[in-house]
Amino acid sequence: MTRQPHYWGFRTDTGRPREGYDEELKQRCVLRQGWGWDESHNLKLMADQEDIPKEHRANIRMYQGVKEGDFILVPRLPEWGQVTIAKAKEDWCEGYKFDSSGPWEGYGHQFPAEYLTRFSRNNKHVGGDIRQTLKCRSRFWNMDLYSESIRKIIEKDENELIDDESREDRFRNSAKRVVQEAKIGDFLHEDLSEKFANSGWEYALVAGLKDLFPCYQVERTSGRKEKQHGTDILISMPGPLEHVQYGIAIQVKDWQKDWQGGPRKVEEAIEQIRKADDFWEKDNDLRIVEKIVVLTGSEPPRTRDSDVVVLGCGELKKLLGRMALATAAKPDE
Repeated sequence: MTRQPHYWGFRTDTGRPREGYDEELKQRCVLRQGWGWDESHNLKLMADQEDIPKEHRANIRMYQGVKEGDFILVPRLPEWGQVTIAKAKEDWCEGYKFDSSGPWEGYGHQFPAEYLTRFSRNNKHVGGDIRQTLKCRSRFWNMDLYSESIRKIIEKDENELIDDESREDRFRNSAKRVVQEAKIGDFLHEDLSEKFANSGWEYALVAGLKDLFPCYQVERTSGRKEKQHGTDILISMPGPLEHVQYGIAIQVKDWQKDWQGGPRKVEEAIEQIRKADDFWEKDNDLRIVEKIVVLTGSEPPRTRDSDVVVLGCGELKKLLGRMALATAAKPDE
């Protein structure tokens, strides 16, 4: 009995230029995926582990789930607003390779696939069901429910699938590409790292967050009571209930690449920021909806599943880029 192919959504890291992913797929028949920067992250070595770290689980699902002949849809490839469709050349658990050297450092997972076609999300041949599933933020998800719609797209000539892109989409694609390639967040992070240390980062982030969220209240809350709430920066916003606001509690740690303590120190920071829930709701009718630990100069080590977001300097650079654009857009006073 012939096996029916499955259909998968497969997101790549938007922090890298899209051309690299496109060339890897078209020239080497390889789909690259991140979260692989060390040989211990090789999925062939990791697949039999009982407790897979959270950040690698999506890659394990790819490795174990995709079989020869399955179809893979890759949003934002080769550019924003477009989607590439590829086909698995062999079972990914068999054809998978790991190589994090050279320009692909940190993106060592290589899955065998061949390029089929691409389409614009706003093309007239693309139905609302496909547009809806492409909003999924997961790194990897099943799209079998939309197999018939995907097959209809594959049957079309590629020129029919991309010539409907609107002028508005072309502008947005160009604008996002320019901002991405300018590496604004990287440059700002480098400049701030020279000017700020420890609590100085809190003042910098408060200024940037105020420009990014002008309608919310952003304040620095570290001080004598910090031991009670673990919060360096608090973002407050209106809630739907009359007497309750929503809040985001942020703790800032200026730990550099050579910092000592590893997961233990991160766990301590997580436990510290967890104090925010009870403190702010009890004394201020402020319901904390997100708790974040920011590491200004390093990436987070492997930690257990947590209700706290640990933001490394890579993600911080992206946030700084958004802040810089918001600040630049403000009229001169």
